[in-house]
Amino acid sequence: MLNQLKRLRDLHGRARTMRHYKSVVVAVLSFLLGVLAGCGVSDLDVPHYSQLEPPYAAVKLGGRVVSDVGCMAMCLAMLADYHADTNPMKLLAAFQARAAFAPSGDLLWGNALRALRMATGRTWEHKNRVQSVRYYLNRGIPVLARKKGHWRVIVGTTASGLSRCLDPAEGPGLIEIPTLDFDRFDVWVPAEKLGRE
Repeated sequence: MLNQLKRLRDLHGRARTMRHYKSVVVAVLSFLLGVLAGCGVSDLDVPHYSQLEPPYAAVKLGGRVVSDVGCMAMCLAMLADYHADTNPMKLLAAFQARAAFAPSGDLLWGNALRALRMATGRTWEHKNRVQSVRYYLNRGIPVLARKKGHWRVIVGTTASGLSRCLDPAEGPGLIEIPTLDFDRFDVWVPAEKLGRE
């Protein structure tokens, strides 16, 4: 019985590893096909908001302030304004009302979706760990990207494999980061925009 449990655990671990390798291979192939095709994606017109500037920096989310842990909050504020013409302070107030952030400052995904609906009047979808950045950008949907725990909004790509990003911890200009440097890509979008897929 103990040997069977051990074998089952080993099989489960191998299956999880294979799924991870498969997602990495798909992401690399998608990147290489884009580079070989020599095409970038034009920048989307997403507004920039800084987590370090007033009036947003001092807003409390959970037990922390936006200037300390608000990269995801301000990325979502950029998306809410882009998709639904929503003022960032209105979204931050909805995050507070819906307890979208834990005392540690971590985002609570389900509560964040409810807060987005409260602030924008639209139902939102969250797709985590998407594989193709260009797929969404070509449909007018910005992509959130994480690198070492920090989130940015990808608004375009270059033919050489760089992602053109808005960074809530930087100034309003676009920065370019190699797409393969990111460890996760997520999409947050009003549900009606996903209906076009």
